[in-house]
Amino acid sequence: MKEGGAKEGGSDRWSTSGKKVSGGDSIHGTNSNNGSNNNNGGSEQENQMTVEQLQKIMTFQMEVIRGELNWQLQQMFAVQRDVLHALQQLRLDLSQQVLQVKGDVLGQGQSLRQSLTDMQAVVSTLNNNVNNVTSNAVAAATAAASNLNNNMEM
Repeated sequence: MKEGGAKEGGSDRWSTSGKKVSGGDSIHGTNSNNGSNNNNGGSEQENQMTVEQLQKIMTFQMEVIRGELNWQLQQMFAVQRDVLHALQQLRLDLSQQVLQVKGDVLGQGQSLRQSLTDMQAVVSTLNNNVNNVTSNAVAAATAAASNLNNNMEM
């Protein structure tokens, strides 16, 4: 295949990009290297200008893409900053709630300790009362037995 020209021995033409170009059966035929904008010819200046234009377009598109990516990156950083702030606030709230619950538990613990102390005092009083009743009952039974003995001896 000749670059930028006709396929050897045929009537179809092929561009430098490998695409089929209609019409013409040789390099010098219709739609051939006649300087038109078909990338099959033209002066070196025209081709150079096209390359420069493409470079400018590509540079501009790259700048647009870079700007878009920078903006999206800034948005992502803003979201990350917001999430971190929300997590810090949540941690602070949870810490305060844990301290509140701990205080409540400690308060309930102290209340339970006081209740236990009060119960121990009641149990101690009950033990003393049981001991007193037992002692009194033993003393009364002993006295009754002694009286009974004394009465039987007479």
